[in-house]
Amino acid sequence: QEVLEHERADEEIFATLCTVDIAPDGRHAGLCLAGHPAPLLARPGRPAELLPYDDNGPALGLLPGVHWSRTQVELGARWSLMLYTDGLIEGRIGTGGERLGQEGMVEMIRRQLSEGLRGEELLRAAVQEVRHLNGGELTDDVAVVLLDRTE
Repeated sequence: QEVLEHERADEEIFATLCTVDIAPDGRHAGLCLAGHPAPLLARPGRPAELLPYDDNGPALGLLPGVHWSRTQVELGARWSLMLYTDGLIEGRIGTGGERLGQEGMVEMIRRQLSEGLRGEELLRAAVQEVRHLNGGELTDDVAVVLLDRTE
């Protein structure tokens, strides 16, 4: 927050942020969201879901003196955690103005996981499908990272 406030060229510039710190045991994590979409968690035998985002604070640079909460989350023994920029969920679907959104992305990833996609293959398929749904290139940047823990 302080760096952004001091280094931005215009007061209207802001940034969203997601931090995830994974405990040494690999079974727990701390999550902090500043106006950023929640990561997606996939575990064997359970449907993929978004990590809790009830305590999502405002983006950096919007309000002075804000405190962002850190939420403790249970990951389990085996998991995949997908972090992504909002460019992935802001693409249009169909010919109208409707966006994919987080729930649409969760449904898409659940389907792709059920089809057996994992790792880099899953990420490539997700980005490709979002571009296809959008009818071409996306207007915002897209970055996707997948962290896997297997025992």
